[in-house]
Amino acid sequence: MSIAIEAVWESGVLKPRTKLDLPESTNVRVIVEEAPSPSLNGWAAIDRLIGMVNDEGGPTDVAERHDEYLYGGLKTR
Repeated sequence: MSIAIEAVWESGVLKPRTKLDLPESTNVRVIVEEAPSPSLNGWAAIDRLIGMVNDEGGPTDVAERHDEYLYGGLKTR
């Protein structure tokens, strides 16, 4: 059986965010992968695009360079 769960590292202990339905003393294999920051979700990216273009126009290369505009490196205004 294989499942993926979210957990948090607190005080040197990995704590699952949801209850695990496992028998006591079950051996498991843990692979730690850092979860993306909540601020980097799709809705946050869309919010950063809103207002980029105004009545005076905006960048003409947004399609080609959207990652740079969203994640830094270029001034958008």
